[in-house]
Amino acid sequence: MPPTASVMKSFRPAALNTRLAQIGGNFTSTNPRVVIISSRIPAADLLLDAVLFGVLPVVYEYEGTTAQSIVQQVEAVLEGRNAQSIGLFCHSDEPGELKVAHGCSVTLVSLADEEDDQPRDFFEALANHILPVEMGGQFDIFVPLAASEEGMEMMVQLSVLASMQC
Repeated sequence: MPPTASVMKSFRPAALNTRLAQIGGNFTSTNPRVVIISSRIPAADLLLDAVLFGVLPVVYEYEGTTAQSIVQQVEAVLEGRNAQSIGLFCHSDEPGELKVAHGCSVTLVSLADEEDDQPRDFFEALANHILPVEMGGQFDIFVPLAASEEGMEMMVQLSVLASMQC
C-alpha cells in the first residue's frame, strides 16, 4: 500500500463535509458581513485587497457620494438580506468626528441637530440592515473615536441610535 493510501482513505471531498469552515465565512451566507470603505482612507485599495473571502465590500468615492447613496449601495449588495455585521472605514479631521461623505460629518452636535437628520438617518438605516445583537449582529466603526472624550460620548450616542454596541 503506498504511503498516501491511508491519508486518502480519510479524505472526503469538501462537498460532503457538512461543517466546512472557510476564512471570512461562507460565500452563500444568508447573513454576510459588509465592509464600507471611503476613498479618503489612506491605502483604501490595499484595504480592499485585504477584505476576506465572503465579506461584501462597498467602496465609494468620498467627494461624489451622499450618505443616502452609501445606504443604497449596502442595500444592493445585501440583496434583501440582513448583515451579520457592517464595518465602516471613513476618515476624520478632528477627534470625535466621522467624515462619512462629502456634506455628511457626524459629531455630537450633528447627532443632536434637529434640522440635520442626515447623520442619524444614515446610522439608523444601516442598523436596520444588521441582525439584532441577540443574533450576533454588530456595527463596527474603524475610526479612532475612543481617543477623545467627545469620541467616547459619540460612540455611546451611536450605540443608542443603532440599538447595538458600536
